[in-house]
Amino acid sequence: MDALLPTGDKDKAYPATEPDYCPVCNHTGTMARQPGEFIRYQDGWEHKKTLQLTYRCPRHKCGALFLAEFDFSGWSSHRDATWDLHRVYPSLPRKPNFPECIEKISPSFVGLYSQAIRADYHGLDDVFGMALRKAFEFLIKDYCISKDSVDEEAIKKEFLGNVIKNRVSDANIKICAERATWLGNDETHYERRWTGHDVNDLHTLIKLTINWISNEHLTQSYLNAMDPGNKKGEQGGTEQQRGQT
Repeated sequence: MDALLPTGDKDKAYPATEPDYCPVCNHTGTMARQPGEFIRYQDGWEHKKTLQLTYRCPRHKCGALFLAEFDFSGWSSHRDATWDLHRVYPSLPRKPNFPECIEKISPSFVGLYSQAIRADYHGLDDVFGMALRKAFEFLIKDYCISKDSVDEEAIKKEFLGNVIKNRVSDANIKICAERATWLGNDETHYERRWTGHDVNDLHTLIKLTINWISNEHLTQSYLNAMDPGNKKGEQGGTEQQRGQT
């Protein structure tokens, strides 16, 4: 195929490989190449060239356009330039996977956490910490509301620290949530108090809290499904529980 150079001239270009996944929805398949083939010079150097092609995801639920860049890899037997796939744009992080109970308890947390991960992926370190802190507040408050819906409005208005202190009964969740809140506050306040810890520790504590909430939920599900009064071997529990290994 003929690719257009910045000078307006054309050059033969043949991709050795083509993208087989969509960077937007992360599904694999045969991507549909779109019209238009271009070669750009890297840093203005004519001997450093990059081939740029546009593709479209074939999935009906996506259909996103994305750019693929190929680096020059050599010459073919017919003296035509060949190119290897090097990168695709937009470059997005994969959607985080959460236990089903977390998605049900706090859809807002899932959305905010995903935005935080995207900020981290693009090197926005300060934004990452603040976004984690906001997402974590939604997780804890929604978790407490799921256990005490009568006090929903009061929980929404309380300071996060008080919610954890007064409304979280599970010791493991409380311990991790308290420390995540301390570090989260460091990400949003002018002065950092926990100087020996950073946003990575905050991220780890949030993951621990997610795990403890999930463990509590799954344990309670089995306690409900396997009541001592039900010993006849009936298959209890949810589909998610029966799929656990």
